[in-house]
Amino acid sequence: MDAQFWALAFAVLGFCLIVAEFFIPSGGMIALSCVGSFVASVLCAHSAWYQDSPKLFWTFSLGLGVLIPSFLVFFLRTLERTSLGNNLLLPKTDPLDVTPFQAEAALLDRLIGRFGTTVTPMNPGGIVRVENERLHAVCEVLMLSLGDPIEVTGVRGNRVVVKRAAPGAVSPSISPTTPVAPVAVTPTPDVAADSERLDFDVPQN
Repeated sequence: MDAQFWALAFAVLGFCLIVAEFFIPSGGMIALSCVGSFVASVLCAHSAWYQDSPKLFWTFSLGLGVLIPSFLVFFLRTLERTSLGNNLLLPKTDPLDVTPFQAEAALLDRLIGRFGTTVTPMNPGGIVRVENERLHAVCEVLMLSLGDPIEVTGVRGNRVVVKRAAPGAVSPSISPTTPVAPVAVTPTPDVAADSERLDFDVPQN
């Protein structure tokens, strides 16, 4: 058997070892053997063709350089479509699983800078109403009373962060020319109704 045969034989063996690496646990020994097979294939090709036909040697060597990654990609793409491949390969991670509350936080971000009122006393957590939406919130100060005006300053997980706002504060979405009634510190009937519909008792002052 001449060097040409061994050049082709080692190349075929290298591709077979690529497949074996995914099915046989070897601690990296099969991968090292695979690299050794391709190196031996190139050396045998050098011995067989470099002196008489260098173009054939370089064509063979460059062909291996293209076929190895192409075969690896093709094999992985084919493997992940099979039930066996689903057990061997790790599933793709859902971004929503990696970053919890991502979708909800995106919806809450639009409320930053808006104003509203507290629906429950906050010490420091509670419920606020902003643009007709009831939201779980946490306040920057120690405590807010029922009906206090608030401003949304940030988002923390699935809650908005609020601080006390000046009475009569207007959200940026409302035109400055539109008359806005001052926010009363005393709870309005709507706020009181919201309190009655809560799942828990609201402390009364």
